[in-house]
Amino acid sequence: MRVPDRVARYGGDEFVVVLANTSLDIAASVLERVCAGVAQYDWNAVAPGLTVSVSIGIAAIKNGDTIASALERADSALYAAKSAGRNSVRGSFSQSKG
Repeated sequence: MRVPDRVARYGGDEFVVVLANTSLDIAASVLERVCAGVAQYDWNAVAPGLTVSVSIGIAAIKNGDTIASALERADSALYAAKSAGRNSVRGSFSQSKG
């Protein structure tokens, strides 16, 4: 993570990652590496035979967005990632306004 980026627990097993001044394409690339890293990590020290995967939904914040609308789009993208078989990244662009 870079200095301006932020990670926070959002609730339960969900986290929010804010990648400042980052395009959706770059964010997807970064977060796909997170998916791969988590899946490839040796979790045996935690519990023998344990495997872990992550599903990630991302959204770009555009002019006129609220935090709530961006999180709603990211959440919808997260459920698309889960529906696609998990351990994947799905993105959502905001609709243009005006």
